[in-house]
Amino acid sequence: MLENLLNSISTSVSLQKLCPWLKNDVIPFVRRNVPEGQEILAKWLEQAARNLELTDKANWPENGLQLAEVFFTAEKPDDLGLVSSWHWISLV
Repeated sequence: MLENLLNSISTSVSLQKLCPWLKNDVIPFVRRNVPEGQEILAKWLEQAARNLELTDKANWPENGLQLAEVFFTAEKPDDLGLVSSWHWISLV
């Protein structure tokens, strides 16, 4: 499902809209709920960044770098102040 979601993103979506959505919503969700999806995300981001060289040459390589770094600068679930499931269990 994650691959379908990522592959459904139109190439016409601006990085100014795409990057915050990925960084603040998609990547933290995947890290928290579907950790095995991180590899899918990383590969997709890498390919999308490479594709920008062909589709948006005027802004290359800055646009590719901007997209690629989203994975590394996204909030980690622990950084969001979320309590791990272990803490929830221990409180019950």
